[in-house]
Amino acid sequence: MIHVTLKRETSSKEKSTLVNNIINEYFLLVIYEVENGESLEAINKMLKEYEQKEKYIECAGIFKALDHITFFALYEIITSLCLDEQTDNVNFNYDKRED
Repeated sequence: MIHVTLKRETSSKEKSTLVNNIINEYFLLVIYEVENGESLEAINKMLKEYEQKEKYIECAGIFKALDHITFFALYEIITSLCLDEQTDNVNFNYDKRED
């Protein structure tokens, strides 16, 4: 008796959707973990572990989250240091340099 298994080929669109879903899943997971108190050092350690295991799609989601977190942390620092409370505008004064 001959057994035949048919393997369905996945299209590049399906692969792209799957990859994006994995990236977004890891992105949201890292955001959730950081919001619940996980340190960035632990997240960076996790990123290194995934890199060593050559799980680059997962790494993309972790890196995307770290980039997102870093951007918003810097944004908060800048706005807290430079926000004009009377006008709600961010003011940069390049003339005041401390040497």
